[in-house]
Amino acid sequence: MKGQRDSASFVLRFTQDLWRDTEGEPRVEWRGQVQRVKDGEELRFTDLADAMNFIQESLLKVTMNAVPKEDKMYQDKAIRESSKMWEKFAETYTNMMVDAMQQTIKQSETFQRQVNDTVEQAMKPWWLSFVTPPTPPKPQESEATATQVQILQTLATLQVQIQNLSEKVTSLEAQLDKKKK
Repeated sequence: MKGQRDSASFVLRFTQDLWRDTEGEPRVEWRGQVQRVKDGEELRFTDLADAMNFIQESLLKVTMNAVPKEDKMYQDKAIRESSKMWEKFAETYTNMMVDAMQQTIKQSETFQRQVNDTVEQAMKPWWLSFVTPPTPPKPQESEATATQVQILQTLATLQVQIQNLSEKVTSLEAQLDKKKK
């Protein structure tokens, strides 16, 4: 038999601060805010566990307000039942966060591969022209050859920049792996 039904709603916001440290390395800091919709009470946090505690305490209050105050045994059982959800959440919370980080890393690796493949495909015809012995250009071709050289220089610069970006992504991934351990 179903009894009383209550609900609780929360708004959860995250803000990311991204900057370069003194050595030019990227630094990221996440902050958050959780707000209970019913009364507007909010908590600002830097640790997601604080937000989860806020939500858990709020839901516990909902349970406490729903059960008869004079029936202590009923109240204790209701609180234990309400806490079961949080026990299950605590078991899976870390795995969810690690999975989310791993997914982000996989996406960045995929993006990195796509960029590298695209650059390689774009540069392949130009590199082949360097491998093949050049034939002396005809007078009308010298302008086209100068343009090709300029394009090759630009692509070479782009390749160096992509390599630097790739190294920074690898460094960030290593930092994330250290934090997971």
